[in-house]
Amino acid sequence: GAEGCMIPNVEVCLIQERKVGSVLRSNETLVCGETGPDGTYSLPVVIGSRVDYVNLVYHGHQFHPSFGSKFRAGMAIEDSYYGDNDFMDVEKARVIVDIVGGL
Repeated sequence: GAEGCMIPNVEVCLIQERKVGSVLRSNETLVCGETGPDGTYSLPVVIGSRVDYVNLVYHGHQFHPSFGSKFRAGMAIEDSYYGDNDFMDVEKARVIVDIVGGL
């Protein structure tokens, strides 16, 4: 998996896009859960489903697959183990610090 600070209580939803031809009709949430205290998640997905993207919700933060993540959009779920689908928080904050001195 990825290195860094793990984030607990992130809502993780696996999404499958429903299309008619090449036109997107709707998105179906396959399953949702939360990351545990150690930042990991485990979600049961029905065999035969397709995971087009993962929606992660945590205080408005933005996430992307981390370097080395095995997640690929459009993953067809078979009778197998799907580990190392890691994501990283790419949210940035700007901090301004004023230092005031005197005699």
